Amino acid sequence: MKFIKFSALCALLLLLTTGCFSAKNNNTSSSTLNEMDYLNLTVKELNKVGEKIDASHNNYEKNIPLEVKADEEITIDATDSTAAETQINDSQKAILNSNLKIDDQTKQASVEDLFREYIGKANSFVEKYKEVSNYYNNKTYQTDVAAAVDHETQIQQRYQDFQAAEDNIFTKIEELQQTSPYKAKLSSTDPIERLNASIDYLTDSVDTVYNAYIKDWDVKSEPKTIKENLAILETNEKTAQTNLAALNYTDPQVKPVKQYFDESYIKNLDAFITDMNKLITDYDSGTVQAENIDSYDISIQKDYEEIITSHNEIINLTNEALSTEE
Repeated sequence: MKFIKFSALCALLLLLTTGCFSAKNNNTSSSTLNEMDYLNLTVKELNKVGEKIDASHNNYEKNIPLEVKADEEITIDATDSTAAETQINDSQKAILNSNLKIDDQTKQASVEDLFREYIGKANSFVEKYKEVSNYYNNKTYQTDVAAAVDHETQIQQRYQDFQAAEDNIFTKIEELQQTSPYKAKLSSTDPIERLNASIDYLTDSVDTVYNAYIKDWDVKSEPKTIKENLAILETNEKTAQTNLAALNYTDPQVKPVKQYFDESYIKNLDAFITDMNKLITDYDSGTVQAENIDSYDISIQKDYEEIITSHNEIINLTNEALSTEE
């Protein structure tokens, strides 16, 4: 069981950028999009759909008891399905759009195929959710309570199928992002280029830790993968700091970018590392339980979102610095 599901790799991929120094851009009017902008746009739409599907599933879990009795009063909000259908249609139009192109058509096709599968599973879940809503809101369960078991089995299966499709497309997007050329720029002699490569390097490491926590970990199992990836992140932070210290950031156009990196990005990164270490320490001492995991989730999610915000602000400052040079 995942205690928080941000549909995704929610913040994870949505705001990541590459060494090209462009923050997310959702403008689809041009004939060809930068590959990373295309991936960012796709993730944005995936998150929108995922949020609606998760909300519907949560609503079902909240309102439908595990054991349905004919003499109980049971209702479920059917408007969730309408909101989900609207978002599915909007997101489908945004991504499966003949005007939306990237240079590498093979990559785009691979994403689109998985996106279609994802949309298909989302529609399948919504279809079942609507059927279940009618079953309860029309009081059919009062005369045919035995059908509740079948409805429960089917809606949970369709939700799991949706989650599997979600995992598949995010895995593909992560794969494509790993082909980013930023790693070669970690040794660049240009201060801005090296700094931007460094934040991509660090945010990738953060993503790995966050994924291990939010997607792969259950509170009943030892957070072994989280520990391993967190140790790598701490090493990578030290490496990045040493790497950046080798260049001069006193130039008036460059200094504000490095200053923001030190005062905001690193501050948020350290908060994330601290909270993840607290989770591990508390788990080892037996403090972390299903009943209190939400308090850890809230802190870790906040840290993660602030890292992404800082990441993008550095991109904005970079663009300002480059435009001033021109």
